[in-house]
Amino acid sequence: LINHLKLKYGQSIEKILAYKGEKQAYLDSLNNYNLMREETKTKLDKEMSELVVLCDKLSSLRKKYAIKLEETVVKALEDLNFLSVKFKINVSKKENVSANGQDEVEFLISTNPGEEVKSLAKVASGGELSRIMLAIKSILAGEDEIDTMIFDEIDTGISGKTAQMVADKLMCISKEHQVICISHLAQIAAMADSHYLIEKNTDDESTETNIYRLSREDSIKELVRISSGGEITETAIKHATEMKEMAEMEIEESKAEIEEVEQQLQILLLPKDPNDEYNCHLEIRAGT
Repeated sequence: LINHLKLKYGQSIEKILAYKGEKQAYLDSLNNYNLMREETKTKLDKEMSELVVLCDKLSSLRKKYAIKLEETVVKALEDLNFLSVKFKINVSKKENVSANGQDEVEFLISTNPGEEVKSLAKVASGGELSRIMLAIKSILAGEDEIDTMIFDEIDTGISGKTAQMVADKLMCISKEHQVICISHLAQIAAMADSHYLIEKNTDDESTETNIYRLSREDSIKELVRISSGGEITETAIKHATEMKEMAEMEIEESKAEIEEVEQQLQILLLPKDPNDEYNCHLEIRAGT
């Protein structure tokens, strides 16, 4: 009999008993199905009640900070030459709960005087949408954990003063993140620490895309090409050189400001006893 059980349920007494235990537990669950169902329902109701409370708290926090974020986004958009902009965040409750709570969050915007705010996805053009996202990303630059940000067609439909504003905002984001920007505007390209040229070559059979890292001299020539339509003259080179030098100066000034702020905010650990490196007290540097 034991050998027969071994052939069917396991090669040892321990395995046979383990199999019996599994089947007995399953049988008990079937016999007590209604009781287990009620216990599970009670537990689920309790968990749902706690979940609703947490969702309501999360919703209240979203609505509270949405007001502050609206003001900050409007200021960032004004920095990007949106002169008569209104920005609202609508937080509404959904029927179902997800990992992000029970809220549906929608960005509403108006970029023209006298117009009511409408859904960002419906009213913003490609160029506007890029600048709006740039404004939001510049606000969240110090908070998120994204290492690299890529901006494509960020310069669509802009030029002059607005282009320079966009370039400055990109530089601000680059203080916290690596920024890769595909641009056709000299004002933006001039701000780059590293400048790459992307070329597409075609023949009758294939298309090949190449990318080259440009030297400073080649970068200036490329600034001339994209700003003057390809005609390289001494005047154009002088203008592009001045643009590059001004950009480099602005970058260096920005780096110096960052270093100064870091020094002012730095908390120093200074030993009380020069002979005891572990006996320390906190001192906040003057100017904080």
